[in-house]
Amino acid sequence: MRIALPTEQQIADLHEHLLAKNGGLPGSRVGASASAVLGRIQAYLAYGFDEPTIPQAAGLAVYAFVVGHPFNDANKRTALAVGDLVLLMNGERVIAQVHQIELADLIIDLAAGNVDQDAFMARYVKMHGRAASRT
Repeated sequence: MRIALPTEQQIADLHEHLLAKNGGLPGSRVGASASAVLGRIQAYLAYGFDEPTIPQAAGLAVYAFVVGHPFNDANKRTALAVGDLVLLMNGERVIAQVHQIELADLIIDLAAGNVDQDAFMARYVKMHGRAASRT
């Protein structure tokens, strides 16, 4: 199955929209880029899973943008929005509508280094399953 991912431009536009809506410092960090983060996501989807699911791809995108920290500000907000975008682009339900607080806490734990990739992915995919079952 081919999983659709947002383009670098879509992510940049999303990031700018979030900054305009909620404030924050614009721009990318020196030595970091959304393009590099997207490349890591694509490589991991190609080689890190036998058959990645859409929730795994979305979770990986969230993880990669939080840990990759490509922007000067709003990395966690952008990561959550990118995850939702991956889900929507592939016909899935958005997790944040159902699990806002739990997902926000998980992202904060991830950014603080309190959750590793495997634990993050397991919790994210589990939340997706619970969100999908509420439709």
